[in-house]
Amino acid sequence: MRRRLAPLLVAAAVLGPAAPAGAHSAFLGSVPEPGQRLERTPAAIRLSFTEPLVRRLSKARLIAVAGGRHVAASLHEVGTRRLELRPERDLARGAYRVEWRTVSTEDGHALEGSFSFGVRTAAVGGAHDVEQSPLARGGILRVAARLGFYAALLLFAGALFLQALLPARAGLWIVPTSMRPELGTEGRERLLERYAAVVRDAGIAAIGLGAAVALLDALDAAGGFSPPDMSEYLLASAAGRARVTVVALLLAAALAARRVRRAPAVGAAGALAAVALSGHANSASPRTLALLTDWVHLMGAATWAGGIALIVAVWGPALRTLERGARLAVMRRVLERFGAVALPSFALLVASGTVNAVIELGTPSALLDSSYGGVLLVKVSLVAIIAAISFQHAFRLRPRLLAVSAPIAEAAEQRHWLFVRSERVLVVAVAGLAALLVAFPLPPRQLADSDEARAAVPA
Repeated sequence: MRRRLAPLLVAAAVLGPAAPAGAHSAFLGSVPEPGQRLERTPAAIRLSFTEPLVRRLSKARLIAVAGGRHVAASLHEVGTRRLELRPERDLARGAYRVEWRTVSTEDGHALEGSFSFGVRTAAVGGAHDVEQSPLARGGILRVAARLGFYAALLLFAGALFLQALLPARAGLWIVPTSMRPELGTEGRERLLERYAAVVRDAGIAAIGLGAAVALLDALDAAGGFSPPDMSEYLLASAAGRARVTVVALLLAAALAARRVRRAPAVGAAGALAAVALSGHANSASPRTLALLTDWVHLMGAATWAGGIALIVAVWGPALRTLERGARLAVMRRVLERFGAVALPSFALLVASGTVNAVIELGTPSALLDSSYGGVLLVKVSLVAIIAAISFQHAFRLRPRLLAVSAPIAEAAEQRHWLFVRSERVLVVAVAGLAALLVAFPLPPRQLADSDEARAAVPA
């Protein structure tokens, strides 16, 4: 049965986890159209978008291409998805560029672009242009902060989920009382203290980095350091409030973690739901399915990947000094127990990730034809490698090492622990790629939908 599972797990990993499903307030069209020549000054320049906008943070300006000077024009909001620029005086003959910047009320991401038109002359560079780099506007700093946040969040939430899921009949699952003969009372107490410190530090890091991510997103949405605009983003928009809620729920979970057993897991689950609400899934279509699968994806990742990182963080240093009998006891009483939860968590991760990938990409060709798809393909490949490594040490090496009649091969045991430790490094790399995917302004499906919507708008 275990051998038949191997190809299924690896195949599922190749199909599997994607970043949260995505969409942004994409440019729908304008009047005048990009590249259009006009014979007189337009009374208003109208820009339409696919999603409701945060009015205070959504801006547009008119630039004379010759000389690059700003042309006086008042900005007005028409409904929730349209901006209007109204020139204050007649425009001289020449080419003009409209530069716009919007923030969606639904996913909170900033998007910017430009287009040109001409007055009694041809437009210069009239095609509509949208910023597509995930590293624009200091994006590398936001990606780095989100990488640290994801890593700490998965470790912290995973520890709380496993504490709630695994029975405490034999003491804490990661350092069971049944291992006292191999560890000694003092040795077990040291490991319990280390576990508590790892969980505490992960919680503090998740709270701090979550706050940093929220502030960096607010800084980007505001277009610079502006306390009123940043406050508008964080407190008056749904996307900003979701980011604040993530930090608040993590703080509540951290405070409760030392006092009760299962309640902190509820707080962690709520924080992961708020992460889904604060991201791309909140503006994807179909929205309910995207939010649900994103939440399940995050919980599966926390239990599986966070559990892997937790085991290595707690047991990694001790394994170098433990006797062989104690190391084998870790395999039998800790890793085997964790595996009972890890395998179904991985299955949920794969299933939800597959749905998310379909929502994001739209077509299979986008996996190869876009930068977003290329990053996603690398991420999926790394998950497949982790799955293959997990299968190798859990279903091939460990049963041989724990077999009573089989001789203990030192090289095989070393290879087993090397595989376990390598998973943590790969998990961090996957978290980094997820952070990069979230930073993309528009995933392939949203780009395609935006292009189709613009084509359908009557001239």
